[in-house]
Amino acid sequence: MADFRVRLHLRDAPPPSSALEGLVVTSAAPLSEGARAEAARKAWYWPEAEAALGSLEHALELALAEAPADPLEHAIALTRRAATLAARLDAAACEWTETGLTHAAASFVDQASDAGVDDPPLYLWLEFEARSNDARETSLLTRGLASFGRREVEVAESRRSLEEILECVSDAALYELTSSTPVTDGETLELTRGKVRVRIMPSLRNDGRRALRLRLP
Repeated sequence: MADFRVRLHLRDAPPPSSALEGLVVTSAAPLSEGARAEAARKAWYWPEAEAALGSLEHALELALAEAPADPLEHAIALTRRAATLAARLDAAACEWTETGLTHAAASFVDQASDAGVDDPPLYLWLEFEARSNDARETSLLTRGLASFGRREVEVAESRRSLEEILECVSDAALYELTSSTPVTDGETLELTRGKVRVRIMPSLRNDGRRALRLRLP
């Protein structure tokens, strides 16, 4: 079973009672200098991350008191409750610990507000790691789908724009996360930018896992 957690990074010490029904709330260590630098590096979507995280000295870790068996329902329930507490405590940042992704609390709260099993907040949970080579080809890999019991989505050495690659990978990740039918090797997915063929291949991370490889030449 998935063990999802959210860590709230606070500007001030939390009040003695920071409870919220359905949540287990425990004190957590603030980010170390190295962890802050790594969190800012991952938060390419939050330009002010390094400055915002630099002065935070208080943190709380959140987990569900009773988690649903379905990982997607679990993640949705935790995200929504964490957003409620983040707003109540005027948190500065929210961290999805499974991937180490840290978000401005206002952004986390906004994306969580209408999150549901049919429209999950992918960018709160999944890391999208881009790599480029000397030939100006881009590879893009997700991290975080495995915690939902799903295959990661990858693109290898594509000459398309990063924006197009990211959109295709996001669409495929959403399908993989929400579909009741697993994607099969050789299947063609109907994505926003058109049809894309998928192969199940060894991950580009060489970690022994297999991933969904999108064909985007």
